[in-house]
Amino acid sequence: MTSTSVLADASEDGVGAVTSAALDRKGFRSVVVDGYDLVPGTAIDLTFDGGSLSASLGCTTFSGPFSVVAGRIAWLVAPTQTEPIEPCSGFARIQDEWLRTSLIAGFDASWDDDGNLVLTSDEVEATMEPRDLGPAQLGLFGTRWRLETVIVDQQASAPDPTKARPTLQFDGRGSGEVTTGCNQGTFRVDLSFEPGQTTGFVQFEGLSLTRLACDGDGSEVELRIAYALADQAVLALTEDHLTVTRGSTSLLYRAG
Repeated sequence: MTSTSVLADASEDGVGAVTSAALDRKGFRSVVVDGYDLVPGTAIDLTFDGGSLSASLGCTTFSGPFSVVAGRIAWLVAPTQTEPIEPCSGFARIQDEWLRTSLIAGFDASWDDDGNLVLTSDEVEATMEPRDLGPAQLGLFGTRWRLETVIVDQQASAPDPTKARPTLQFDGRGSGEVTTGCNQGTFRVDLSFEPGQTTGFVQFEGLSLTRLACDGDGSEVELRIAYALADQAVLALTEDHLTVTRGSTSLLYRAG
């Protein structure tokens, strides 16, 4: 979904109107937040990508379509949320809810002279520095990725829709979880991305799966997943899609 605005794009020196187009494919992190006491060591992270706004304070990640109308940024609908593998609690959970409700209500947005994004509400002013988008900012970690398509030698097939959908999840600390539709397991992972890039190399190690028998074509899907996660592969992120490619095998996942 692509949001629109009648406002002009921000100028090159950062001064000007804030628009959806000026925000697209950009990330921002708070350097100063006045009016709300964040948990020490945390910051507001915002990612604008393809008409979607993702927001996090280092715990839950909230995502949804957004608009910029008369300089005000807000989600168009209540956002979906992705919990980390180890859920947060206490004050971290409280500030998560504050961020969610604040972006539903919306912030007035402007650029300062340094090109920072400034978000203002009745009680809060947050100064947000631009940052390069990478796999973390585009939601790789914590998201449960669901397998949509398996491509082998340029031939595409889909998992059996009557069976449990295979999933993939990275925790951001060098480990991950996988389900194949009939078995589940864990792995270790080392990511290698150039700054600001959304395609890079991933080294999978130590894949360990349960050993239940798979029915129908489930065994073939599991073999392809196990192959792709057994060694070095190429990982690519595009909006809400994740692709893992090893050799002539590609696994196409969608966030959800």
